[in-house]
Amino acid sequence: MIEVGKKIAAEKNFAYEPSLLVEMFADQTKVAKRGKKKVVNRALVLKDRGHTLNGREFVEPKFADFLPHIKRLNIGGDHAGIDETRNSAALFPKDERSDTRYDRDIIVEKITALLTEHGHGGTSKEATASRHELLKRHFKTVSKTEIEKKIPLDELRLAYNRLHIELAGAPCSYFPPEPGEFTDEIPNFDAHGASSAAHH
Repeated sequence: MIEVGKKIAAEKNFAYEPSLLVEMFADQTKVAKRGKKKVVNRALVLKDRGHTLNGREFVEPKFADFLPHIKRLNIGGDHAGIDETRNSAALFPKDERSDTRYDRDIIVEKITALLTEHGHGGTSKEATASRHELLKRHFKTVSKTEIEKKIPLDELRLAYNRLHIELAGAPCSYFPPEPGEFTDEIPNFDAHGASSAAHH
């Protein structure tokens, strides 16, 4: 027989790790005055989740040897199941619990639509070159996969906003302009001059 190891692979083969782990081995000892050998069974407690038998060794173990561990089990007691009336939602801010599974897909679609709207879509040589230049400037890559899957969501929003400002002349919906910013209104310098003259 070949020994292949004695380490338990509980993480792979069992749904739960054991609370009590005992290694059994046979020990040959000489019997006094007879010169013969006798096999003695020994039990070494490698793990006791109740911390009552850790490291203990028993010769020819019996049920009573493991009774301290067994007494700490909730055998026949009240079973506390899962309380389905409560959850951990209160531990997280409300905005972090919102459904963000599709946010990345939405931003990628908006990037594609923005590029197409401003003449950087399509497969022509000119459109491809201009699109790559914009992507490198704002996203630091021309890889579609990297933009879709690798760039963190917050960075993706910021890069899309920079692209939106360059092409559309205003921030995107994720970063609405502050009052007075990015206004298309032509200032009335005559009215301002008249107002200044009235104050003087």
